[in-house]
Amino acid sequence: MHVLGLISTIAIAFGTGTPAYPATRPVDGPHPVVVRVPAMTCASCPERVAAALASLSWVRADSIHADRRTQQVKFAVTDPARFNLNKVREVIDRAGYHQTDLLVAPVGR
Repeated sequence: MHVLGLISTIAIAFGTGTPAYPATRPVDGPHPVVVRVPAMTCASCPERVAAALASLSWVRADSIHADRRTQQVKFAVTDPARFNLNKVREVIDRAGYHQTDLLVAPVGR
């Protein structure tokens, strides 16, 4: 069992409520977005998720940072009005990761 799963199990077993997740980290640049991808656990997972996000025209490909340890992907969008969480979830789902949680939305939406 990976560390987050162990933390979640302990939190639930001791009745502390919802499981604890790593704190989000800020993204450099304008219009930051942070999503959590719980299934991103292997060494190649971040590359697959980053490639999926790079296919979206309004995602700044040079800003994508996927971290399997925190199970978070941070990226910037070119225009917050074009941000579409359903599209983010769709491309990540097609890459094989079936759950995506929005942690930080772009400012100005």
